[in-house]
Amino acid sequence: MTKKEFAIFASALKALYPNNDKLLPNDAARNLWYEMLRDIPFPVADAGLRKWAATEKWPPTIAEIRGFSLSAAAGDLPDWGSAWRETMDAIARYGYQGEQAAMDALPPMTREVVRRLGWRQLCISENQEADRANFRMVYESLADRKTKDRAISPELRARLDAVMQDGTQRIRAHGEPMTPLMMQAVQKMMEDGST
Repeated sequence: MTKKEFAIFASALKALYPNNDKLLPNDAARNLWYEMLRDIPFPVADAGLRKWAATEKWPPTIAEIRGFSLSAAAGDLPDWGSAWRETMDAIARYGYQGEQAAMDALPPMTREVVRRLGWRQLCISENQEADRANFRMVYESLADRKTKDRAISPELRARLDAVMQDGTQRIRAHGEPMTPLMMQAVQKMMEDGST
């Protein structure tokens, strides 16, 4: 999105929420919003804003605009129930010994959930209710992470990667090995988009 397009976007945002004096109150706020949204093409950001305005009564945050824009452009991820049904259909079609063919037939995110839970375990399990609950928990966790990852701009992703790399190098330079717990904390910060 160009600065000119962002000016149109900002005007629409202010017009949609005219009674909110705290929304883009000054040049610094407008510049920050532009910086955080500029990688989104104007038509996509505009669609995200319109989708938000049609469904929510409060002004959006940058994260909400990014999320709604990407949802408008790429579509929502399939829900866990559809993925569970695909998994059950694959088990019925390929069976216990057809793991590779089943995994090849499943969509990537469903495949990852099945990999984590174990194909053979799902095939031989006698507690489908527990399997379904575990499937849902893992699927929703992966979907949440994927949604957040999609919302992070490539520029911000590169900056977060650099921060992580720099932090790892600093820790190693001081002779303190990075423990698995420390690595998990740094990874969690990157996944959450906080530094």
